[in-house]
Amino acid sequence: MSDVFRPDEQRRMAVSAMVPTEKTPSCAFLSFNRRDFAAVKALARWLEKEGLEIYLDESKLDRGRLVQPGLIKALRSCHCYVAFLGRHGLGPWQALEAQVAIKRLVDGRQMLRGAVEPFRIVKVLLPGYRRPKDELASLGFLALYPDVQFRSIDDECAFRHLAHAITGHDAGQSSSSQYSGGRPPSFF
Repeated sequence: MSDVFRPDEQRRMAVSAMVPTEKTPSCAFLSFNRRDFAAVKALARWLEKEGLEIYLDESKLDRGRLVQPGLIKALRSCHCYVAFLGRHGLGPWQALEAQVAIKRLVDGRQMLRGAVEPFRIVKVLLPGYRRPKDELASLGFLALYPDVQFRSIDDECAFRHLAHAITGHDAGQSSSSQYSGGRPPSFF
């Protein structure tokens, strides 16, 4: 038998490698404008404390190397893309990451209809974010996804919604993450 696969088989294998299994914990790729980093880092610490696995490029990328391969690899291995939008809006790297995440979502839906746990995209509005007049022009397809809005950085209700959006499970349900539903700490 030949080791050469037809293009549709190659694509199916690549997409199936992107779908999480019950044994794989949810991993969230955190995408942000560098100027909003302090708030995102505080939220990332809280998510980790609650048992969610996160990818924050500051701690994961090798300094002095090309960043694109590492970002693409992380976007392929995580099960959720979280776009944080703050006072400074969508950053240039964020816009590129969003395109990769949306392509992954679309490709996965085409190949794996009815997947148990599909790739997720979550938009998070940080305190100080102002919706642009033409959100679709400013955010592209990212504007079409529902958002979790933080009225303050220690907004307990928003934390619960964010954890649910990342894992797909309510705090009381069993899931691969260990989210406890506990009260978020004050960061600032």
